[in-house]
Amino acid sequence: MTEICKETFNKAIYNSQSSALAKSSRRLFFTHCNLPIEELGHWHADYFFSRGGSSTLIRFKNRFFLLTAKHVLKNNKILGEDGSTNFQNESPLLAVAKADRGWEELTSFLFPAKIWHIGELIDNQNFLMNTKDIVLVELHLPSYDYLPDAFINLDNPETKRNIIVSDFFNNQILISSGYPTKTNEFIHENIGDFTHKTYLNRKIIPGICVVEDNEPYISLERTEGGNYEHDDIKGMSGGIVFNVQPETEQINWCGLILTAGKNKIRFCPSRLILPAIERYDQASKTIVDPSVHLAPLCDTEQATESLGELLEEMYKCT
Repeated sequence: MTEICKETFNKAIYNSQSSALAKSSRRLFFTHCNLPIEELGHWHADYFFSRGGSSTLIRFKNRFFLLTAKHVLKNNKILGEDGSTNFQNESPLLAVAKADRGWEELTSFLFPAKIWHIGELIDNQNFLMNTKDIVLVELHLPSYDYLPDAFINLDNPETKRNIIVSDFFNNQILISSGYPTKTNEFIHENIGDFTHKTYLNRKIIPGICVVEDNEPYISLERTEGGNYEHDDIKGMSGGIVFNVQPETEQINWCGLILTAGKNKIRFCPSRLILPAIERYDQASKTIVDPSVHLAPLCDTEQATESLGELLEEMYKCT
């Protein structure tokens, strides 16, 4: 094991916390409409809400996806325990495209098309965690004016080959990124001309890896942030876990947060998730936006290729 000075260590922590991987986490917003979708005939939302929940933005095959925990969708009442749906409109969940910005207009959001239940494709290798609690939300092609600027790029062969962490060990520094409910609440009072407001407060928390019965988790007991109660980190599920490396381009994707409680963050390792993402279209799916059946396949493919070319130009170093 190589020893490094405190200054070098702190710099590595800072670089990791400000990296594209750290910013690939996105807050999930949910929409509610007072009238049935059949009566409106067009997309409409009376208000946004969230009972908590994060996601991780991924690029794969020139498309964008949000990786998250299925229980986040259930807690926000758009999926039922029995697999039923309760979509209030064609876009019952949303996320912002730009990592460090809010929304200036409707096109600055990422809109869902389908939910792929990739957890059913994951071999949990006898881990205690519920890997079935993982879904991949396929998104419509984003607006060219609001192309995402921080995500896990699985379309770059070099990145894809090197991004997965090979193994975990005790006392390894791991960092989690997500949106706790406590600092991202909706406010409905004393807001002037607006009906409600909220914040986009990403929380990036370093911790110590503990391997217990060959299963890793993040312990926050020895961190500088102090004691994290359940309410301090509730809502991080669906966020990203990554490690610390000397150089930013060496940072590995370690996993997806599934539970966050009393000083512990449990996650599914990325090495288990990646094979399921690569064959996501073999999983069962839920159609979110019925318009996916209306777009001609050839036009969709051409648009996807064009988007891929544009992204390659914009993100050559991503």
